[in-house]
Amino acid sequence: MSIFLTICCFVLIVAGCIALAMLTKKIGLQRDPHNEVIAGVCAGLAKKLNIQPLAIRAAFVLSVLILGIGILPYIVLWVTMEEERG
Repeated sequence: MSIFLTICCFVLIVAGCIALAMLTKKIGLQRDPHNEVIAGVCAGLAKKLNIQPLAIRAAFVLSVLILGIGILPYIVLWVTMEEERG
């Protein structure tokens, strides 16, 4: 039973990463190299949502500390988001 649950969780995580990558391209998210701390992912999201980057950074940190899941979406966004030009 635990192997089945592990496989189901893995499939859901992979599907979520694929959906996140497709969404990134569709709405045109771009990393902000001028306001980056690590890779500009949070700054790019904040720019698109018109909010302070600190709010996005705090959400990622909390999701890592509390849920332990913030690292994977951050890496997926880092890989799929193009760097802003100009």
